[in-house]
Amino acid sequence: MAMICLGLGASACSEDSNTVSTQETLTSLRAAGFQGLVVKPHATGQAEAVDVISGPGPLRAFAPVLAIRLPSGGSAQKLYDKGYSLEAIRAAVADLRKKGYSDALPKGFDLGKLTTAKVCNVIVGSYNGNSDASLSLRIHRAVALIRKKCDDG
Repeated sequence: MAMICLGLGASACSEDSNTVSTQETLTSLRAAGFQGLVVKPHATGQAEAVDVISGPGPLRAFAPVLAIRLPSGGSAQKLYDKGYSLEAIRAAVADLRKKGYSDALPKGFDLGKLTTAKVCNVIVGSYNGNSDASLSLRIHRAVALIRKKCDDG
C-alpha cells in the first residue's frame, strides 16, 4: 500500500492550517488526467460539511480515484486515521475476511494496489486493481497538485 503524506512527515500533515476548496480539488484531479468526476456533497453522512469527488454512480470504497474534502486539516486527519490509514484499512480488511465477507472486496484484492494520501483537508484514495502504471502516475500527480494548492493557500 502506498501511503503519501507530503510535507515534513505524518505529524506535519495534521498541522495543516491551509485548506483546499472542493473546486480546487476537482481541478487538480482533472489536471492529473481524471475525467468524468462528479462532486457528491455531504456524501459520507458526517456531521461536518464533506464533499466526495468520484466517478459517476454509487460510491465505491476501492475506486480508481476518490477524494474526500473536509472543512479542516484536523477533521481530515481524524477521518484518515480512523478509516484511510494503512492500519485502519488493514484492520477493516482483516475484519471483513474474518466475518466471511471477502466478497465485499475486489476480486484478487491486494493492499499493495491501494494508495491513500491526506493532503491538508483532503483525503485521496485510489485502488489500482489492474496495476495500471498510468493510474499510479495520475494519482501521484493529483496529490502533488493538491499539495501545491494547499501550499499556495
